[in-house]
Amino acid sequence: MTIRVLCECGSRIDAPLELAGQRARCGQCRRILQIPEDDASPIALAAGERGSSERPSRGATRVAERRVMASVFQVSGAAASDSERQAARPRREKSARQKAKPAARESQAELFDIWRRGVLFPLKKESLLTIAVLSMLYGPMSTAAPFMLLSGPFVLRSGLGVMVLTIMIVGYLSYFLFQTLRTTAQNETDLPVAAAYDADEIMIDLWLMLGGTFVHFSPLAVLSLASRFLGVEVPAAVDLALWLGMLSLWPMAVVSAALHTSVLAANLWTVSRAVLKLPLKYGLTLGVMIGLVLLSMGVGYILPQPSDTAGFIATLLLAGFSGFASWFLLFFTMTACMALMGFLYHANRRKLGWFRELDQRY
Repeated sequence: MTIRVLCECGSRIDAPLELAGQRARCGQCRRILQIPEDDASPIALAAGERGSSERPSRGATRVAERRVMASVFQVSGAAASDSERQAARPRREKSARQKAKPAARESQAELFDIWRRGVLFPLKKESLLTIAVLSMLYGPMSTAAPFMLLSGPFVLRSGLGVMVLTIMIVGYLSYFLFQTLRTTAQNETDLPVAAAYDADEIMIDLWLMLGGTFVHFSPLAVLSLASRFLGVEVPAAVDLALWLGMLSLWPMAVVSAALHTSVLAANLWTVSRAVLKLPLKYGLTLGVMIGLVLLSMGVGYILPQPSDTAGFIATLLLAGFSGFASWFLLFFTMTACMALMGFLYHANRRKLGWFRELDQRY
């Protein structure tokens, strides 16, 4: 027979009867245990805690049993909990990665869809028709404008003529581009009334385009004036970096001014907050727009130009085709850029938090 001894660390010792009343060392925690005279008391306290080897009373034995068993269960439970947490950590990390992968793929697919729809938007029926009409009108107008201003009537050579031509060219261009932006910001895929002419809308959109651009770049103007007034010279590298930064934020400033119908919405604080809410998507979309501009410039560079050796009719036809193609590329690129920004806004409108929902306008 043996005498069972439980240590406070939770280990169990089965001591032979010959060791009754003697001391033994716990193999787990190295405590010195007092082996009772018989196996009536299965609990032995450390000798350092109890000065004598007297057998504890039955009540004290039960209290000690409960205390030791409770400590044993707490220690083992904590160890089990730690081990379970350590074992579950890789599973949780793997589960989080598995959940993140579909979300990342969904975000990439959404961004690619924005780019696809934005680039193809100018090829829609109404958009393409409007771009072609504008190209045919603006080509001869831009060619004849210098002669009208230099040798035309006095009204055209005055400031009034310049203002009228500016409103006709820049105003309707702003109107057309903002129509594209507002339409795509509502996730529409075509311009149902893109060729409509509304003088009030043209004046409003011209003001939003020019005024919003002025408000957006006004910090640079203030900084330049302050540096000149204080006699502080801004390094060329810093000045170039500031201009490039403001130019990179300018598309979002135009979007903010057009959708809020306020030039003050193009301020640097509103625009910066919007870009910081979707930096990667905006940066990549801006890269796509820059690529479209460079591609348009490359195609325009290789277009045939009129030569002096060709006849008058051939030169006239070639000049007309070259002017039409140049304006067509310009309108196509600008329409695609506005469509890209509109679809980007619609996909992230809740994250930007500008409005609850846009009302259907067209």
